[in-house]
Amino acid sequence: MPEWSHFLSAMTLVMVRVSGIVAFVPFFSSTALPVRAKAVFTLAVAYLLAPLVASLPYAQAEIGFAALMGELAVGLVF
Repeated sequence: MPEWSHFLSAMTLVMVRVSGIVAFVPFFSSTALPVRAKAVFTLAVAYLLAPLVASLPYAQAEIGFAALMGELAVGLVF
């Protein structure tokens, strides 16, 4: 069962980073795209990237306030 929780933690961190990217990229921040489409895109990308992030050798996918804020900051910088 630890694999499942590790996958969900990695997916949550990836989702926070991708949502930061989607929020500020000019193409995605346009009002022409519905919010639901942006959310589905974010979830799909997070679901596809989570196994890669979880399988990294020194990945520490632990959810905490500092980790979430760090991922959001990286997403906003991208």
